[in-house]
Amino acid sequence: MIVDPEVTTARAVRNAARTRLGHSLAQAKVRLTPGALAGNAADGVKSMVGDFATDQLETARQHPARTAAIVAAIGVALLRKPLFGWFRSSDDADDDADDATDGDDAS
Repeated sequence: MIVDPEVTTARAVRNAARTRLGHSLAQAKVRLTPGALAGNAADGVKSMVGDFATDQLETARQHPARTAAIVAAIGVALLRKPLFGWFRSSDDADDDADDATDGDDAS
C-alpha cells in the first residue's frame, strides 16, 4: 500500500491539531469549574477593592479637613439617638433645677 506524502502530512497536521484541541479543552474544563470561577471572581473583587481603597486613602491624605468632616457627619448620624437622648436628659435636669428654684422664689 503506497501512501501519498501529502496524505501523511495531512494526517500528522490533523493529529497535532486534535492533540492541541484536547489540551485546550482540558484547560478550559479546569478553568470553568465552579471553584475556579469563584476564585477568579474573588481575586478580581479583591484587586478592585484594593485599588479603590488605595485611591480613597490618597484622596483622604490630600483633603484632611474634608475627611474629618465626613467622619464627624457619619459619627453624628450613627450616634444621633444617644446624643439627642443625652441632650434631652440634661435639658430635663435643667428644667428640674429651674422648677426647684422657681418653687423657692414663690415661697
